[in-house]
Amino acid sequence: MSYYPVQAPGGARLGVGVVLVDVTAAERTRRELAELAAERAHTLVRYQSLVEATSAAVWIRDAAGRAVEDAPELRAITGQSRAEYLGEGFLDAVHPADRAGVAAAWHAAVAGEPAVFTHVQRLCTASGDPRWYRTRAVPVTAAGVVREWVGTESDIDDEVRARHRLDVLARATVAVNAALDPEAELTALAEAVVPEFADLCRVYLVDPTPVGEGRGPLVGRRSVTRVRPGLPPSPSGADRFVFAADHLVTRSVRIGAPVLDGDPVPPREQWRSTPEMYRWATTVGVNSMLVAPVLSRGLVIAALLFVSCADRPRYNPADEALVGELAARASTAVEHARDYQQSRRVSLALQSAMLTEPPRHPGLRIEARYVAAVEGLEVGGDWYDAFTLPDGDLAVCVGDVAGHDLPAATVMGQLRSMLRALAYDSDGTPSAVLARLDRVASRLGVTRFTTLVHGRISTAGGRATFRWANAGHPVPLLIGADGEPRLLTGGEMGVVIGIGPDADRRDEEVVLEPGATLLLYTDGLVERRQDPHDRAAFDLLELVRVGAGLDLDLFCDHLVRSSPADTGDDMVVLAVRLRS
Repeated sequence: MSYYPVQAPGGARLGVGVVLVDVTAAERTRRELAELAAERAHTLVRYQSLVEATSAAVWIRDAAGRAVEDAPELRAITGQSRAEYLGEGFLDAVHPADRAGVAAAWHAAVAGEPAVFTHVQRLCTASGDPRWYRTRAVPVTAAGVVREWVGTESDIDDEVRARHRLDVLARATVAVNAALDPEAELTALAEAVVPEFADLCRVYLVDPTPVGEGRGPLVGRRSVTRVRPGLPPSPSGADRFVFAADHLVTRSVRIGAPVLDGDPVPPREQWRSTPEMYRWATTVGVNSMLVAPVLSRGLVIAALLFVSCADRPRYNPADEALVGELAARASTAVEHARDYQQSRRVSLALQSAMLTEPPRHPGLRIEARYVAAVEGLEVGGDWYDAFTLPDGDLAVCVGDVAGHDLPAATVMGQLRSMLRALAYDSDGTPSAVLARLDRVASRLGVTRFTTLVHGRISTAGGRATFRWANAGHPVPLLIGADGEPRLLTGGEMGVVIGIGPDADRRDEEVVLEPGATLLLYTDGLVERRQDPHDRAAFDLLELVRVGAGLDLDLFCDHLVRSSPADTGDDMVVLAVRLRS
């Protein structure tokens, strides 16, 4: 409301004029704007307080994604000057390996529909060590148009590295447990941690040393070295090493615990026993090292060296704890592997002692082969046997005890001896011998599941025959003088030894012509992990057909060398050839 005087043309005052203006809408708008401004200011205060509470650095960029305002908190992290930061200079603080990805993602977010932007990357920090940060930015819009971006950088390095350590530990554990030889386990560990956790990992096999004992130099041999691709090869020197008492490896072995060296490169005098490593360390920019001992039954038997170079983050106490856990798991695996190797050696010795050379027999050539399971599998209970009976016949047998361990090899030895005694001490048929063996072995608890073929070859009267009984075993194979093989199927497949000791058993018989070859074998010669079309028998016949013309010893070598089997199981072959 406004008042003003009303005067006549001559100047006389006539009265007072009043002007009324309705400002209700304008006042409402002013108050709303004031309230909105106050709310925005309050929101910004709350946001800044939240950011300060979470130790995140705040920044503001324009609608084009460029830094037009300073961000002191972020620059304090990266060490950039204000001039270096503005524009798109903030991208220069991103780790070179992540920079292109961050730039592409940020430009795509700015050019696209307004939405929250998040990204995880490493930033080059003022200290020189890269650290992991999570970027989170929101667009500030007005009337649907982006006016600016407000974002934060949150340090998540501890979280990322903790998760990475767990991944390394899991991967290394799987790799170590997959090997069954102590040195192979340590090699697998080195391969699992390079380059994910270390730029170099070296395994030192030390002369067994009690923890806390010993003074002076440490001696042993270098076992394996793995170096990150792109680094120059690490000097290995001689196989044997001698480390001074103050060497990092020596200190770790003596105390039986991990040791962390965070100095970029230790003083030269600590490397006097390995000067070539000192030169390599200075060349590649070693920034920290870790050593962890591997123990077995209270003795340190190996040391693991982990090296971090160049811009890889320096090792810290959390990494020291990780390598301690890696070494502990390696120690457990090494002990198991040593036990396994001892059991394997005993099993192989037992089988070798049992699997004697085939006898000489008139009119026959006899060859046998035994190939132990591959290194990754335990020794099983496969065996062969051939011996002359009192009546002049040749007894032959091939068997397979269920299981792959020392007990299986022990059962094999018992069954082989029992079968020999039963066959030699009677004139019984093969089926009768198997029946007696089944009853005795089952009632004595020797076995619960064993397959075998037992038979006798007779050459009396100028006519050769093979009579046999089968206890659930792969059927024999006969190769004619013309080289054509056939499986001796059609007869009765008896039950395995240990299942039905009172089961009826029957004999089969076939005439052997001059020049024919009889082949007995275990399933390790033919089994495959996957055989959807059931080609095992066909492939075995083809394998035999290809080598049928070879001398008997070369024929047996051909079978075990060219076998289509892929299970890595034991292989046994027993071949008997009639002279032409």
